[in-house]
Amino acid sequence: MNKKSFMLGLLIGGISAGVAALLSAPASGKESRTFIKENTHIWKQQLFELAHDLEKIKTSISALTKEGKDTLSSFIKDVKILLETWQIEMKPHEEQLKNELHSIQKTIQELESSLK
Repeated sequence: MNKKSFMLGLLIGGISAGVAALLSAPASGKESRTFIKENTHIWKQQLFELAHDLEKIKTSISALTKEGKDTLSSFIKDVKILLETWQIEMKPHEEQLKNELHSIQKTIQELESSLK
């Protein structure tokens, strides 16, 4: 969903709710208009605060996303270094294990041939 269609839906929904409220309001039209005039400043202030809070949230999310990417990148580098180090450290042991396996296979073959 893109921002434009969301905002359009929000605007249309707000207007529809306002019309529905006016049509089903228990007060007369004059009383409703007076109430609206008296509270317009408060509503504008609340909308301004909401927009300001949304901007703060957007900034926080952007910062968090950047921090998360940096942290993940650093973690991946560390894991790669650890794996490379482990492979280097295991290389001599790998050769030793291969030699021991070869020796065991040779012993098994000798035992099989002696049993025949």
